[in-house]
Amino acid sequence: MTSYELLLVLAHREASLVDEGRWADVVALWDQRDALQATLPETPPAGAGPALQEALDVVRATEARLRAELADVSAELRRLAEPRRPAMAYSQSSMSPRS
Repeated sequence: MTSYELLLVLAHREASLVDEGRWADVVALWDQRDALQATLPETPPAGAGPALQEALDVVRATEARLRAELADVSAELRRLAEPRRPAMAYSQSSMSPRS
């Protein structure tokens, strides 16, 4: 297996880990991918094109899923940060002095 084919394998593995929500493993895989990329020549050989293109396609799809996941988490955090209006209204009315 060439280094470029291994990049493709890592791209597919990353996609699987993201799908499973295994974030620590994703980060560890990034370290592995970075180390592999550091060993590659600046200009890849012509034969590496198909593996690199497929890896790029997989990584782009994974990045899109990560962006969507981040948007969902951000929305949930915003929702959790909002005051609980019905509960607050109830607690304020129950604390009012009665006449």
